[in-house]
Amino acid sequence: MTEKRKGRQLPTQSVVLPYETTKGDEAIALYNKTDRTAQPWQEQLIYDLMTFNDEGLWILDEPVINFTQSIVDDAIKANAEFQY
Repeated sequence: MTEKRKGRQLPTQSVVLPYETTKGDEAIALYNKTDRTAQPWQEQLIYDLMTFNDEGLWILDEPVINFTQSIVDDAIKANAEFQY
């Protein structure tokens, strides 16, 4: 039996702020202790998301907060429109 094609797992383009330090290894190790195993594209994403600068501040702190807040806002709006 031939293996099913899954498409391209890694993006062809990526915009990532430069960094030297990441907690990605720790996050992936913790995730892999569960019943799941991170795929290569997930590992790369985690490396890039779990970065911090020399001051110990998360590099993507503000963009991630803004992105997640917009998702919550959209969900609340959709729920309110559905209810009323």
